[in-house]
Amino acid sequence: MHLGNQVMPLLSMAMEYGMEQLIKICEKFISSSINIENACCSMQAAVTFGLDNFKRTLLPFIEQNTAEIFKTKSFNELSETTLSYILQSDELTMDEYDLMKAIKGWAVVNSVALGRPLSEISRTVVCNLRLSLLSAEELARLETENMKEHFIPVEQISMAWKHLALKTPLHSTLDTTPRKGTIPRKK
Repeated sequence: MHLGNQVMPLLSMAMEYGMEQLIKICEKFISSSINIENACCSMQAAVTFGLDNFKRTLLPFIEQNTAEIFKTKSFNELSETTLSYILQSDELTMDEYDLMKAIKGWAVVNSVALGRPLSEISRTVVCNLRLSLLSAEELARLETENMKEHFIPVEQISMAWKHLALKTPLHSTLDTTPRKGTIPRKK
């Protein structure tokens, strides 16, 4: 067994018994050995244990390696809360349409694993997608696919269409900020 595989149970024990020094040592070890394969597991632990500073330490690595990390098996094992936290970042280096496809894959896997409808699994996560950054063609394709799968709430797609038509956010919660990896589109 690799030493890194033993750190998560140790961190869990340190949290359970309130061993602050051991928590810091585990965080430091995990941060220094973070890689594509363990980034999701590390972030999941940080979110699960409510380690806000640790989350902020791990996020830049995920932001810089978004596409590679989102292809790992451990990506599909993220909780809704952890994935939502990651998706709130403006620094993700992946285009919004590709993010949407990755999130859909995550939702399909979790829908099957948990025996819950796709729309129920995706609800709390897809609200962090910035559909208003998509082109009209991409949004139309998404809308057509969504008629069968109900992956994204219709209201969210409708708001993106309104934004595209009026060129302005209609709702204060509609995030129109391009991410670092957003590919510019003609509107």
